[in-house]
Amino acid sequence: MARNPARRQVHFDGLARDYGALDFQDMLAEFIAQLNHPGVSGGALQDYAHDTHIPFTRVPVFHKIKFIKSGNLNESEIADVVHIRPEQKDSHGQIIPACFDTVLVETSKGQLDLVIFILVTDSYSGRRIAQVHVVFQIPSRVVDMVFPLLDNPPPNHLAYVEWFSPIPPRPDPKHLMYRLSRLVRNGRRSVSIISVDSIICSVHLLPRFGGLSTPPEWNHFTVLEQCQSFYINPFTDMYRYLTFA
Repeated sequence: MARNPARRQVHFDGLARDYGALDFQDMLAEFIAQLNHPGVSGGALQDYAHDTHIPFTRVPVFHKIKFIKSGNLNESEIADVVHIRPEQKDSHGQIIPACFDTVLVETSKGQLDLVIFILVTDSYSGRRIAQVHVVFQIPSRVVDMVFPLLDNPPPNHLAYVEWFSPIPPRPDPKHLMYRLSRLVRNGRRSVSIISVDSIICSVHLLPRFGGLSTPPEWNHFTVLEQCQSFYINPFTDMYRYLTFA
């Protein structure tokens, strides 16, 4: 992670407006409750979350997660980058569309399944696909106030993510790629806050084209939001191929 955030203070309203984190405050309350009360789930966790006081309304935000491949102590190279940024304008006033990358997440770390309330039934035990919308930190001045019961420090960097359906037990027999869709509950996308440490790598999704023609509104920047069904692309590099092929 970068030493300094891309934006030092973003209000919760700004996270919803610019980053699409519509349920940020509710998910943050759930995350805090789960860390303060490990082993609690279901309705009891919801009660703890409802009673959780959040003594801040702004967070520092980061726009990249970098994965470093080290050959030795003196040399390293960037092996992977996850981009998380809202729509912006360049120096010429041209709009640069938003970019919220998709990733592979180790959901078993830190009892994450208790937070997202999803039974892991896919063939990759404890691994799920998610789209990252915000990467942030809880302000250091309030960490002790927010987590008074922890013996160890909480995760340093957190991510607000939207979940996709479980990876199925078997790939599609026609092309051997795994099919996913947006995970929706009660008409809203399933979301949660996780530790950035649980993110394994970026993942490229291919839209599932239906019918004879592609909708004209689909393009490189919009298809992830407008398409509802995808395939995991295993051909981006050797690591993804060994993981998903």
